Amino acid sequence: MGSTDTRDGSRRPADLPAEWRDRAVLFEEHGQGGAVLLRYVADELEQAIREHELELLTLDEAERESGYTRSALEKQIARREIPNAGRKGSPRIRRCDLPKKPGSVVPVEADGPDIVTDLLAQRAARR
Repeated sequence: MGSTDTRDGSRRPADLPAEWRDRAVLFEEHGQGGAVLLRYVADELEQAIREHELELLTLDEAERESGYTRSALEKQIARREIPNAGRKGSPRIRRCDLPKKPGSVVPVEADGPDIVTDLLAQRAARR
């Protein structure tokens, strides 16, 4: 298994930017082009992952992603086990603060989160 592999052999997107930066160093050491591009896409992927993790979720969205019921999430917010990133009466949970229910199989969209499309849309909006 490589450094970006999980137990089941799948790759972890959050580890890719560091891997790409390491490859950029190797490219430079061997006089190959592409190092600047690798660093650029590593930076963009890292930013997209960060924005994805900081996204504010409604309780309904959090319920789908966490495996916990809306009621259980409300109780965890009330007990301050999960920070409320919204306001009283309209709670929100940052994806990175979302607990994952042990043993639950959380349904994932067929394509999973579309970080690439989100990143391209954000990039287009900046132009």
